Amino acid sequence: MAIKKGTDSIVKVYRGATEITKIYKGTELIYSASPTPQPTLSNKIYGHTRTASSTITLKVNGTSYNVTSDANKYFELDCSNITITSLNQCAYNISQLGDITFDVDTSNCTDFSYLVGSCRYATSIDCSKMDTSKATNFAAMFYNCQSAVITHPTNGYQHASGLWNLQFMFYNCSQLESLNLGELGDIDRVSNSNGTFNGCSALQTIDFTGLKNYEPSYGDNVFLNCSALTSINVTGADATSIATLLSCLTSSGLSFTQSGDYLVKQS
Repeated sequence: MAIKKGTDSIVKVYRGATEITKIYKGTELIYSASPTPQPTLSNKIYGHTRTASSTITLKVNGTSYNVTSDANKYFELDCSNITITSLNQCAYNISQLGDITFDVDTSNCTDFSYLVGSCRYATSIDCSKMDTSKATNFAAMFYNCQSAVITHPTNGYQHASGLWNLQFMFYNCSQLESLNLGELGDIDRVSNSNGTFNGCSALQTIDFTGLKNYEPSYGDNVFLNCSALTSINVTGADATSIATLLSCLTSSGLSFTQSGDYLVKQS
């Protein structure tokens, strides 16, 4: 194992060529990688519609903005003068959406619910530059985006201590094959996780490293129709969270058992 410090003063730990982002002693987190510097932003939400000269409606802070794509199917919404606090239903139920990139400052955004919900024909959703550190609501964030390849936030799905809703977050995201949710950490206030991964038919692995206090009041069908799921990383997760995950797997018709730091599918 090697420790490297670059000119930007960010410490990185490597095992061989692989960067180690977290180290645990039992369930105690004893090392966490320095955050990646925030990227330069154009402060635009942009992408392509499925046909040229299509007018779509994007919603920011509850206000609707109509944008029309050009002859190359390209559209953009300039958010330079907007302090974004909510992206609820930002690109909700837009049948003409082809792809979308969120290249905006979301460091003050709390509500990401239905972000791109019900955009079943969208092929690409780029959230790589998103800052979700103040998020309290991830409900149906990518609901029924059946065809989309999702580029997840580079710094993971960080959140505020008041995060409460994971309902249908990745419902029917049938292109999703693996998912790293290691940034969730302590989610003691999450009360609803109904159908979080329901219909993720290609999902094989999930990383829940460091998960704490996961015990929602509503947790039906969390892994329903996740027939390809084979393993869940629970390194550093507490006993409550592991027990909840196993219960959710069982109630979704999947047989898993704990083997070291993983929950693995039983043959």
